[in-house]
Amino acid sequence: MRSRLLLNLVLLVAILLLAAVALFEPALERNPAPTVITALKPGDITHLRVERPDGSMVAFERRADRWWLVAPVTIPASDYRAQAVLRIAQAASLGRYDAAEADLTVLGLDQPELRIVYNDDTVIDVGVQAALEQRRYVRIGEAVHLIDGSGYYHLVGEYPTFVDTALLPPDARITALHLPDLEVVQREGRWAALPEPAGFSADAVNSLLEHWRHTRALDVTRHTPRRSRGAVRVELADGSEISFAVMARQPGLILARPELGLEYRLTAEAAERLFTLPMDPSP
Repeated sequence: MRSRLLLNLVLLVAILLLAAVALFEPALERNPAPTVITALKPGDITHLRVERPDGSMVAFERRADRWWLVAPVTIPASDYRAQAVLRIAQAASLGRYDAAEADLTVLGLDQPELRIVYNDDTVIDVGVQAALEQRRYVRIGEAVHLIDGSGYYHLVGEYPTFVDTALLPPDARITALHLPDLEVVQREGRWAALPEPAGFSADAVNSLLEHWRHTRALDVTRHTPRRSRGAVRVELADGSEISFAVMARQPGLILARPELGLEYRLTAEAAERLFTLPMDPSP
């Protein structure tokens, strides 16, 4: 009799738990999504810039399906960096305050550390990091929000950190390549190499050109003027040219574009792939 009573109690508790789940689960599903600090969608943003207190800035522009850096220099931008700046406009608000009632000096918003401007009309001022956790204060109009601050480090680097690490623009078609000890040119529709190495083949040229089209630097930094150790000139099908100064080959390869103030840092092994024709694998 006692065991049956216990069994009935267990069944009653189980039924009550199931009823509670059935009652509250729809309510959980109806909980509103977190408030996003702006109504901007990534696809709606065509221009953005990051302004610094010292007056410097980096500006981006969407061209077709990719981002370009347009200030302080014009060059394909790092999509990774551009997307990181875009995501800030979609950040979830972890706390909202009226700017009129907040101490903007304490929050670092009276003189913002950074200002992000989207499409020339949506402005986000970036303040200091909150005392607890990795969160940061931002201001949009008359509202102050607390957001996840992990994307902040994408904003603070010098402009070379926003540059695409590819040596050449996307879809670049090379028509001639002038290297320190080798020239590869087209003559009457056929590739020629000067000086021509033993076992020369068009496949070797295509392999060399593929390396130039697809090689990426380990990073891009600000150029430091000094004596170069050679020059590279790349002629493209659209009539443009891209020139590099060879700053070093050891312990790593450094290619500079002095007119843009940029240096591309690569491994020492990259020099072998970029400066010489590969050996013909055929016997």
